[in-house]
Amino acid sequence: RRVLFRSHEVIATTIGGEAANDVLRTALSFGADRAVRIPAPDDLPALAKAQILRALAERERPDVVLLGAQSIDRGSAQVGPMLAGLLDWPQLIRAVRTELRDAAVRADRVGDDAVETLEADLPCVVTADPRLNKARMPGVLAVLKSKQQPIEERALAVPAGGGLAVASMSEVAAVRAATKVASAAELVAALRARGVL
Repeated sequence: RRVLFRSHEVIATTIGGEAANDVLRTALSFGADRAVRIPAPDDLPALAKAQILRALAERERPDVVLLGAQSIDRGSAQVGPMLAGLLDWPQLIRAVRTELRDAAVRADRVGDDAVETLEADLPCVVTADPRLNKARMPGVLAVLKSKQQPIEERALAVPAGGGLAVASMSEVAAVRAATKVASAAELVAALRARGVL
């Protein structure tokens, strides 16, 4: 699910087949103003998705494009950074908290040993860490209302192959089992036997 903000309007959008309408209806039930689905194959590479979203962003002219950090099927975490590069916009990645200011977005992200707070001028791209999501359920009336709201189908050119192709693939060599030794002398002897020392 990808969400675009324009002033105070929230546009939820996704790329895929008609089954993706369920995700958009959920976004509408949580308060999105509009929903847009771009029909395209579900197995598009990340660059093709970023190119499609760039075309949509150029038409809608949002202040912020908010994406999940990773998709649930491939988990490549590439669409957001690629989109920011294509649009030449600043990006805030893996945000765990966001705050929209007058002409900027402030976001916290968790590093190995600290919380880093960054700020980017608008327009910008933000990718959300799963920890940004607080699980909640929409109200029954909101769900019923979302079923009556239209989902716009926007035909945008789908790039052929997305400019990427698998050049080669090979198996990773199996990792050798570890050997337990009782002393440093035994370790040195084992390493010499293997020709490491």
